[in-house]
Amino acid sequence: MSKPGYSGLTVLLHWVVAIAILFLFGISWWMMAIPYGEYRYLPFQLHKNLGMTLIALGLVLLIARFFPRPGALPPSTPRWMRRAAVADHVLMYLLIFVVCLSGMLSSAFSGWGTVLWWQVVLIPDEAARRWENEWLNTLFSDVHIYSSWILLALLITHVAGAVFHAFRRDGVARRMLRL
Repeated sequence: MSKPGYSGLTVLLHWVVAIAILFLFGISWWMMAIPYGEYRYLPFQLHKNLGMTLIALGLVLLIARFFPRPGALPPSTPRWMRRAAVADHVLMYLLIFVVCLSGMLSSAFSGWGTVLWWQVVLIPDEAARRWENEWLNTLFSDVHIYSSWILLALLITHVAGAVFHAFRRDGVARRMLRL
């Protein structure tokens, strides 16, 4: 029989992914505010590295979310609310990957190399210059930006739903908060 809440690993990954996404939004606003020059390198590299790390964390979270499966939602949860929760989760997972992959592809076609955590060269500068393609860079950059805003809107609905359930005291919020 499954427990009413999520596993400890799922809860930990949920909060790490949530914090990483918020941090990525913060970094993106910071890096866009910095004038062009050498000082933009650090926030861009940090943003790219966190995004690539988020892909791995997202995959592990997606797998951990289903093994073991959490218990069913309370019977008092209306059908429309169950469907909305499933849709919100599916779209959030999908958008996490779309945002990260489109960012990686935009970076790959930007003409700038990518080094994972300043250690592992994923795209050498020479290869990046050969792959440079302004049209593809712009395409994937636009996908990255617009899907980021949609993800942010879904995160807001997700938090609103959690707050709603916390006030309702129906046990749904406790599944992830472990209170």
